[in-house]
Formats: sequence, structure tokens, C-alpha cells
Amino acid sequence: MMRYECVAEAVTTTEGYRLAAGCICRREAAEEIREELRRLSGYKVCSRDLYGIDFELAARLGELARTSVIAAGCSLKVTDALLPPETTTGGVLGDPAEKPESSDEDIVDLSENFYMYTVPGGPGLAANAFGDTVRQALEEIRKAGFDGINEELFRSVMRRFGITVALLVYDGTGDGRHAKIGVMDLSGARIIE
Repeated sequence: MMRYECVAEAVTTTEGYRLAAGCICRREAAEEIREELRRLSGYKVCSRDLYGIDFELAARLGELARTSVIAAGCSLKVTDALLPPETTTGGVLGDPAEKPESSDEDIVDLSENFYMYTVPGGPGLAANAFGDTVRQALEEIRKAGFDGINEELFRSVMRRFGITVALLVYDGTGDGRHAKIGVMDLSGARIIE
């Protein structure tokens, strides 16, 4: 029987921004977490700057901290963000019980044989594989680019690396970006936008 599940929801915030959020959690907590993700539709974004957007997202995901959640992530499209040209933001991934940190290309041991690898500008990947395997899988995903990823490619890359449970998060704010995450578990792979 599958021990972990990926739950995901796409909602619209109070300002009308699109937000895609997902969690890797223990199966018995999936419905509770799904309801928590749906409540993100009441989220009001206060910041419009590069770091403030991610900081707010991480703080909001911190509300999901519990022992049943391995990783949480979300991608947000802020249409009126104040960003320098060719800059992206609006994507966070990690253990919601931990203090948020900016991505610096470290492999992070999340717990229960899940690891995470993120890069500045995204995307980030949390999966049930050793750290270097997660890094290699993310490097393959990045080759497809933001617009090139689809469910078939996501599933194919994850399977090639022996990954059965994964959460992929892109920055959703910036030129040519929109809220986008990928989730995979034994029920299949999905891209949520």
C-alpha cells in the first residue's frame, strides 16, 4: 500500500492571482492537507517585490507544518510584481516546519528518505530518492525549460531515476511565467497550473 501521496490544488487569491500549491504527505493526512491547500484561495498577497513574495509564500506554507507533511511548495503569479527585467520569483519549496531559506543549490535531507534540490530562479524538486538522484532528475527537467514540461515528460524523467513520489515547483512570477507545479505519486503525474 502507498504510504505517501502528493496532493495539489490550483486556486485564485483574493486579488485574483493564480496560485498552484502541493504537498508530499502521509496518505492518511491527504484529505486534511487538500482542504488546507483549498483555503489558500483566501490568501492576500501583501508584497510585490522579489524577496517579499517568496517570504510571504514560505510563511503561509509554514501553516502546513505537521509531522504528516514531508514537503510543501507553491507557485504564485503576481501580475503587478515589481521585478527587475528577466527576474523570476513566486516559487517556494521545502519542509514547512523549517525556517525558510533562499535557494543556494544545496541538496537537503527532508526526512523519511525524501530529499530536495532547488536552484535560484527555480524550479525545485522534492522526491523519494537520494540527494544526488534528485539533483540529476531536476537537471533533466530543467533542460525542457518552463514551457517544455508536461505530464508525460515529468513522469518519464521521474521513472527513469526511480522516483515514485515527487513535488516540482516553478517560480510563477516574472516575464513569461505563470503558477505551475508538478506532482507525482503512484496514482500518476500531473502538472497543475
